[in-house]
Amino acid sequence: MDYSAIFDIRGEMYHSAMALYPDARRDEFLLPLKKLNLKPGDLLIDLPSGGGYLHRYLPANVQVHCLESSQAFADYCQQQKLKVSLYHQHHLPLSDQYADALISIAGLHHIRDKQPLFQSIFRVLKPSGQLCITDVEQGSAVAGFLDDIVDRYSQTGHRGRFLNTVTAEQLSEVGFQGIQWERLNYPWYFADEASVLNYFQLLFGLEKASLEQVGQGIDQYLNRQITPSGIQVNWQLLCLTAHRLA
Repeated sequence: MDYSAIFDIRGEMYHSAMALYPDARRDEFLLPLKKLNLKPGDLLIDLPSGGGYLHRYLPANVQVHCLESSQAFADYCQQQKLKVSLYHQHHLPLSDQYADALISIAGLHHIRDKQPLFQSIFRVLKPSGQLCITDVEQGSAVAGFLDDIVDRYSQTGHRGRFLNTVTAEQLSEVGFQGIQWERLNYPWYFADEASVLNYFQLLFGLEKASLEQVGQGIDQYLNRQITPSGIQVNWQLLCLTAHRLA
């Protein structure tokens, strides 16, 4: 099942999780933004944008254009009066050299063949345009959680096409240069145990799991830490940065 089909089915639950706990994943949005040298007036593409969650972390003088393949998520972007366009597979409905930068957070692991999309991304970036991709790494604990717990307990299942060494090679083949990667380790933040379980059940559509089973799945693959301000769940994404020179 591809990205658009998955989130047309469980986008409402996902959006509810993000609305109820809007800052749980704040580091997931802030850390990739720090990798981009955004300037006043720059135009940033957010792909896939989900329900437009990145925009609240952007500097006020940076424009954002949301790109989504799920109609459910595109509708949520429109409700927030964000500029949004639907795209299908790798066909981006944008002109050549359209944007200064593109960011992609935790959505590309639903795409089997990423190279055609990378070609389209290269086309729509201006010369000197910046690219930042953060997504799940093949073989990581997060990949295990998704392909086991989410696959087992969600209506849509899960079989990720996670980032690996081939991803960097594909970016190079379409023309990107200065490719660098690093693992980003950071927590998701929650006030209490009930918030953790509710958030995970909603975000990942774990309708077939009891709250106890959700907690067992988190403990099997992810570490939880009690802090003076609440509970943190450790998360990790692989970050790839690159730029277009010509």
